[in-house]
Amino acid sequence: MAANCWEAAENIFPVAEFGSLASARRRRRRRRRRRRRRRRRRRRRRRRRRRRRRRRRRRRRRWWRRRGWGRRIIEKVDLFPFHIPTLATSP
Repeated sequence: MAANCWEAAENIFPVAEFGSLASARRRRRRRRRRRRRRRRRRRRRRRRRRRRRRRRRRRRRRWWRRRGWGRRIIEKVDLFPFHIPTLATSP
């Protein structure tokens, strides 16, 4: 019995280095894509009642709002850790 299971596995499946394995997989995938033929199947259209879902707009919480800056314009101040162009130039 092999000392560890990886050795046993390598006896059955010879393991190549990772780079070549990845490139081979990529090549195989490319070949498979070329072979696919588009077949148009006519489907009987069933009329389905569509439920209208109300979309809730999620407001993105800006970090400066959390810091308590609010909507105020952040000036280009040395105190401020980094300058945000959109805020500094906003009217």
